[in-house]
Amino acid sequence: MEAVCINTPIGLHTEHSIKCLQAGKHVFITKPVTAFVEEAEKLASFAKRKKLAYMVGHHYRLVAAHRLVSEMIKRGQLGRVCNVVAMCCSGAALEQKEGDWRIEDGANPGGPLLQCGIHTLDFLLGVFGPVSKVSAMMQDDVTDNSVTDNIISLLQFKCGVQVALVANYSTAYMHTLDFFGTKANLHIHKHI
Repeated sequence: MEAVCINTPIGLHTEHSIKCLQAGKHVFITKPVTAFVEEAEKLASFAKRKKLAYMVGHHYRLVAAHRLVSEMIKRGQLGRVCNVVAMCCSGAALEQKEGDWRIEDGANPGGPLLQCGIHTLDFLLGVFGPVSKVSAMMQDDVTDNSVTDNIISLLQFKCGVQVALVANYSTAYMHTLDFFGTKANLHIHKHI
């Protein structure tokens, strides 16, 4: 065995990753790597020292529609992209049962941003590069569990693009990406 795929609750990612890397195994881990940047940096550094692959399972960059959007932006078909509005809505918190780590106090500190919004954020980082400023509001009183229900994040990318990212666990499913450019606007809406 040369590699391991880790698909455990986020609170176990660091422990399981270290054990696999210490055993000399390459690691593919489900998103997010960890709930804390410091832990993720520690794991990446450890894997690099061991000369092992350590990869997180973000897949939105590979979705055909997202690849097309990325190419359209690179070719300048939208002109200068000024703003993006992204919605990552899921009724997941309404469906979770007691004992599920996603709604356990302290086990999922980013709530819907770490579970579903992280894919959109990773895609946007791949298109626009690093973020220079972040502002956010969180709410945890829509559902009866102790995890954050709703997050609204405002991001300023270093390239100048401004993004409003809404991630929530307490509404019907809907994922949208709206790009507003100086030449054209582009809308991707996915509803179930």
